[in-house]
Amino acid sequence: METMQIPLSSNVERFKLLLGIVAQLVVCCLVLVVDAWKDSSSHVFFDPGRIGLLMGFALCFSTVGLLFLLAKFSFGYLISYNIYLMILGFLWINQFTDLNYDHYEAALSAVASGIAFIVPAMFLRVRIPRVWTVSEFAFSRAVSVALILVAIVLSIVSFYNFRLLGLESAEGARESLHFPAALRYAMGATASAILPFAFAYLVVRKCYFRAMLAVALLALFYPVTLTKTALFLPLWVVFLALLTRVVETRLAVVLSCLLPMTVGLISVLYPHNSFYFFVLAHRMYVMPANALAFYNDFFWSNPITNFCQINIVKQFVGCAYSELGVVFKGVYEHGNYNASLFATEGIASVGVRLAPISCFVCGLLVAAISSAGDRLQGRLVLISSALFPALFLNVPLSVIMVTHGALVLFLIWCVAPDDLDREST
Repeated sequence: METMQIPLSSNVERFKLLLGIVAQLVVCCLVLVVDAWKDSSSHVFFDPGRIGLLMGFALCFSTVGLLFLLAKFSFGYLISYNIYLMILGFLWINQFTDLNYDHYEAALSAVASGIAFIVPAMFLRVRIPRVWTVSEFAFSRAVSVALILVAIVLSIVSFYNFRLLGLESAEGARESLHFPAALRYAMGATASAILPFAFAYLVVRKCYFRAMLAVALLALFYPVTLTKTALFLPLWVVFLALLTRVVETRLAVVLSCLLPMTVGLISVLYPHNSFYFFVLAHRMYVMPANALAFYNDFFWSNPITNFCQINIVKQFVGCAYSELGVVFKGVYEHGNYNASLFATEGIASVGVRLAPISCFVCGLLVAAISSAGDRLQGRLVLISSALFPALFLNVPLSVIMVTHGALVLFLIWCVAPDDLDREST
């Protein structure tokens, strides 16, 4: 393992990046204030009189944003920036929530956990030997074969469910869906890793017809799974492809968070329709941050899991809990509150005091995944990782690695040839 060399980017690029991060912090604060006003069920309120000592943690952690001016783009950079925003959101919420736990200790743990994850994820690299390489010609054909196999998987899955429903109708219908375990893993890896990578590869190679085919296959996952993620992911990968054409990759990471959140904030001006604020601001940003408050509250007075929420661990040690999301739904009546590795592998598994150690180990794992993508064009890595920032904010790391195909994406990056940025001939 080695320390990544800090690149010497131009002052103009750094200044643009700094402006984007500062604008992001302002928008995040406004979103948190508006969300506290609009959503009384989240146990968060805004009281200017309570801005005190704990807000010092938020101001202190905000300076971590300077690291994003120094690091070069990588998968770890992408995940770390989203984690950075989530921790900042929690430090704000931690000041204004009425949930009962040690807020000072929780804030200190969140800051330590964030730094423990971000530093290795962005700056450490693992030397991964390439034991098998694929020629560019063979790899191109493999991508075409993968699209065919995805179409076959979708055909099989459609026998279990295929319904064109609106979001409200899909919410209730989704709870009755049941797929065989093998198909669940196949769908997760396909939608999260294989199709986004295929789209990114084809866009970089300027094979736009096949790229649109990949987007169409992504869109077909919505009538099968009836999830919001499946509905918006095709639009999201196209958005990232367009964004990375006009700005450098690190700035694209910042804008991919800033622009949707700003649209959600502006939509508040139209009070009769809160859909865009809910999806683009509350769901994408506030809920993952608020999950840390819920997990701190629950495990302040209940036994920790000792990682028993991971199925393979549960087989050996047993577990006092069913799925944590279901447990939190019953206690807080706020939906299935699945959460990030900071809540699950951190607070829930080892407790608030040892959470930074667990998060550091997770950061090392992300650093290893990043190393596999360092040979590839940053634009390709960003687009192919399109779904993973949202997953890291809302899903335990163990689930991301297996169920949602992070291991599959890692293996694809490992065997991909170095010249994928060359245009198709």
